[in-house]
Amino acid sequence: VSKLPEKAKVEEDDRISISFMGRPNVGKSSLMNAMFEEEKVIVSDVSGTTRDSVELPFDYNDGEYKLIDTAGIPRRGKLRFSQLEKYSVLRSLQSLELADIAVLVMDATEPISRQDLRVSQYILEAKKGLIVVVNKSDLVTPEDKNRIMHYLHKKMQYAHFAPVIFTSAMTGTNVKKILDIAKNIYVERS
Repeated sequence: VSKLPEKAKVEEDDRISISFMGRPNVGKSSLMNAMFEEEKVIVSDVSGTTRDSVELPFDYNDGEYKLIDTAGIPRRGKLRFSQLEKYSVLRSLQSLELADIAVLVMDATEPISRQDLRVSQYILEAKKGLIVVVNKSDLVTPEDKNRIMHYLHKKMQYAHFAPVIFTSAMTGTNVKKILDIAKNIYVERS
């Protein structure tokens, strides 16, 4: 038996694993592409484009990360899930179990939903570090950002410790800041 595969696995396990979670079409895949500054995962306006979790290694500022793009988790009662949709949600939740940190991605242009809050609870129940990312912030006003922060503080009191970052995958604003915050959370949790 060769020792090489075991060593490769151990090295990959040393990476800080970050799972991008959220509803469909909030910009999880776009954020990952913005981090890499190239298209690594498929992005589409069509809901459900990401069907399975995609793990990509990423090195940044002397840190080693494993970024996990997941399928969106739709509201339970909205649709009758096909087998493929059930599989996609199951794989997203499994990737959460394997992650050190979870990034809850929300869309700044849409009202925060009960499903966003439910996904945050999944993350906390899994005992993972949590970062709340409000994506597409280039499309909203400063007043909208204040309104979003007020709403988050009111509705997510159970996660008052979670940092909130306004990002734009389109412009790259604050995208790599997610990694800096994830590294700090990882060190604190260790």
